[in-house]
Amino acid sequence: MLGAAEPPPARTPEQLRLVELEGNLAKLPQVYLALDPAAQRLDVRLRGIVLERIELVAVTTLRFRPLFGEDQAPPLLAPAVWSVSEGPGDTDRETIAPVTLKPYPKEGEEEEAPAEPGATPTPAAKKPGDDDKPSTYRVRLDNEWQLYVINEVPQLDGWRRYQDAVMDGWQRIRGEEPAHPPLLTLVMSADDAKRLHHLFRAKMPILVGDGIAAIR
Repeated sequence: MLGAAEPPPARTPEQLRLVELEGNLAKLPQVYLALDPAAQRLDVRLRGIVLERIELVAVTTLRFRPLFGEDQAPPLLAPAVWSVSEGPGDTDRETIAPVTLKPYPKEGEEEEAPAEPGATPTPAAKKPGDDDKPSTYRVRLDNEWQLYVINEVPQLDGWRRYQDAVMDGWQRIRGEEPAHPPLLTLVMSADDAKRLHHLFRAKMPILVGDGIAAIR
């Protein structure tokens, strides 16, 4: 005789919070991003449905540490919905070029007749696409952090960190205010980074799952 099926494990408060946050996003007819730090993946979703899934190579953080003292990076809270405050796609402008350039006819001149059927057509201008997009870029968030989309895991040795700290000190002595925003690094392939480029625009919501605290 088969025993009774065991009930599914109760959801944690973090899991319940994540479901609540995504439920609010799924009510709106807009695309949103969903970052799962523990599983290292980034989804493009609409109404809770996964339109595209990006498998990340790694998810790490880069925090500036001064020569003396600790870094001042604000905490990364999750589950949460972050919002893009400024993305690389905000400055994109699609330029449509004419197929050919011809001088305007002078007074008394007739405009050139159209080409006869069968004539060799002039190739159309190439439309901007994913190949024209950068594969490495930054995305400003509303929580004082920046997303750093890159294709290789960043390697910062002790000497590089020391140089950055010394440069920071000299900037402060000269009365300059150095800017060292903390970075949440998303390592992915160049093709994936180019495909996501146009989605990182102002006000794009990013649903972030639990597990962000374990990232180093």
